[in-house]
Amino acid sequence: MLGFEGLLACSGPGTQELMVINDRFGTVSLVGCILFTLFFAYLFVKEKKWLWMAIVSVILIPIHPRFYRDSIHGDCGNILAEVSFLFLGINIAMIIMKWVKDSKQASAAAIVEEVTNA
Repeated sequence: MLGFEGLLACSGPGTQELMVINDRFGTVSLVGCILFTLFFAYLFVKEKKWLWMAIVSVILIPIHPRFYRDSIHGDCGNILAEVSFLFLGINIAMIIMKWVKDSKQASAAAIVEEVTNA
């Protein structure tokens, strides 16, 4: 995401590049959110938990800014890029939360096993 300092009404040097980058980032973010949604659905089917992650991820798809924003009207696509980054960040944060919780459970199980075997 390039900043738009020095640009006036989406005109000036570098504007086209900024608009193309913001459009591409919005599209890549949407594809990433769809892939995360498929991953969360797989986790739910496989482990019968993490349903809330799948629900949140599914809710984010139809309200993704790629469907409603573009770089031609308004702000050169900066809102598109920033909100797309936020949506992708929410999915990444859910993955990190799952990883932390799984690693804590694995550590606790290892401690219990060590204590029972001693």
